[in-house]
Amino acid sequence: MPGRLGFEAAARSRLGQAAFRLIWFVALVAALLALAGGAYQGERTYQEVTRPFAELGLRLTPGPAGARLDAPESREGGLADIGRGDEVVAVDGAASPRGWGAERAVARQLRAAGSAVTLRTRSSDGVLRDHRLSRDPGRLTRAQGVTGVSLHGLALANIAGDLAAQLLAVAAAALLFRLRTRERLPALFSLSLLLMVGGSASLWIGQVLP
Repeated sequence: MPGRLGFEAAARSRLGQAAFRLIWFVALVAALLALAGGAYQGERTYQEVTRPFAELGLRLTPGPAGARLDAPESREGGLADIGRGDEVVAVDGAASPRGWGAERAVARQLRAAGSAVTLRTRSSDGVLRDHRLSRDPGRLTRAQGVTGVSLHGLALANIAGDLAAQLLAVAAAALLFRLRTRERLPALFSLSLLLMVGGSASLWIGQVLP
């Protein structure tokens, strides 16, 4: 009887280890897919959201519902009266959406506009202003501010930095799994690292680069 109980315990232990390995490899695949999707989504966000604003000398900033602008580095032309937190309410006379995802909707309006755009904004104190802005794709590759880094270079650096941090987490998880598969705490920590990387895909999707 003792020998049988020992055999059953050993069988359950092997079964548990096999199940954990299966879960771990599924989590690894999910983490790698999240990394690939994150890099793609970061570049797509730059092209579809950041770029249309940047060509006009505009920058986005987090804020309440709606597409909120940061104070532009340049104060030339129609940019002079734009302040931090101003909300875009219309593009060339067409009302701009508000709420979740407004930045992407306004970016689509800007992409459809011509080389010159009339932007209407509402300041935090409710003042409406019209700004006549000229599109200049060269703004993306010119050095910005004291950093001397272009907007495109900054976007790529943000993507590369996030990707490098996630890759280090996957590498640490792989090392823990390889060296400590029979110990519970390192094994669970290894799995948790992969789950955090895989779960970060939702952060990439909503990311708006500067």
